[in-house]
This record gives sequence, structure tokens and C-alpha cells, in this order.
Amino acid sequence: MITTLNISGLHCPACEKLTEKRIFAISGVKTVRVNSNNGKAVIEADRNLDDTEINQVLTGLPYHAKNN
Repeated sequence: MITTLNISGLHCPACEKLTEKRIFAISGVKTVRVNSNNGKAVIEADRNLDDTEINQVLTGLPYHAKNN
């Protein structure tokens, strides 16, 4: 399944990499692409992911996920 979320607080490639690393740690995630220019994360996973689950792994970072 492909999930696209808005991610607020992204400013640079380092933000992208840190966010991708955290999201990739979620069980079932196959690929993650985060774009700081448009504030989007595109996630391919074995199952549907929602913003609550993404925000749990982003805890402590200045980023917040929201469903499109």
C-alpha cells in the first residue's frame, strides 16, 4: 500500500533523512521518500499507515505528520 502524508517542520535534506530513518523503522515499511520542498512523505508498506502511527515515531523531533 502507498500512503502519502503531509509532514510539517521539514527544512532541508537532513530533515528528510532523519524523518525517513524514523519512518523506515516501522514494521512493514518497504520504502520511504520525504521531500522537504513540498512537505510530503510517500511511504510504501505492507499495510495502511496513518498519521498517528507516523507521529509516534517522530516523537521528540520538530516534525508532525497529517493525512492528506
